[in-house]
Amino acid sequence: MKKLLSIVFVFAIIVSCNNKTKVVGGVKEKTYDTAFNEKIQGMFFGVSFGDNKEEVISKLKAHDFAYDNYSSSDVSLHFRSKNEKYFSFGNMPWEMLDISMSSDKFYHIRFMNSSEDKATVISSYEHVLSTVSAKYKMMEETPKDSTVYRLSVGYTRGHPRRLVIVSCFRYESLSKHILQGYTLEYSDEESYSDVNYEL
Repeated sequence: MKKLLSIVFVFAIIVSCNNKTKVVGGVKEKTYDTAFNEKIQGMFFGVSFGDNKEEVISKLKAHDFAYDNYSSSDVSLHFRSKNEKYFSFGNMPWEMLDISMSSDKFYHIRFMNSSEDKATVISSYEHVLSTVSAKYKMMEETPKDSTVYRLSVGYTRGHPRRLVIVSCFRYESLSKHILQGYTLEYSDEESYSDVNYEL
C-alpha cells in the first residue's frame, strides 16, 4: 500500500504542476513556466529510464548495490549499498535507492535518507534543494498531503515530461515508528505512459 501511495503521490505532483500562481503584492501571477528545464537527466548508475527489471537489477549490482528481494516486487525495487551504510549520488550521501516500474519499464527513481528529527530533515531538504537548484530550475509547491513538510519540483517543457522532485515528510516505519525522511526523485512520463492495458 505504501508503495502505491508513493506512485500516486508522484503523479499528483505531475498533475498539480500544470497551473501555478504566486502572489506578489497581493496580485496573483502565473508562474507555471518558472520551473521549466530544457533537459532533466534520465540515467543513474548506468540505468536508463525505460530499462526493464532485469537490466535495472544487473546494472545496479555492477555498481555495488544490494537488491532487497524480500521487500521488492515487480513494480517497486529496493536497493542499498552493498558495502557501506551510505552511497553517493550528486556528491551527497544516501541510505536508500528505490526504483518504480510500469509494464516492466523503469520510470521513477528515489534517493532517500531518514531521521527521527524533523528539524534535521527540513535542513537536509534545504541543502539538497540548494544543490539541485544549481543545475535545475525548481519551484516550491504547496503540499496537499499533511505528512509532507516541504516540496519542490522542476520539470521539462512539453509532454511527455521528466520531473525532478525534492521533498521532506514524516512516515510510519514497518515497526509502526514515526520517522522523518527527505528525498531526491526523478520521474519520466514517457516510460510510464506506454502502459499496455490490454488483456
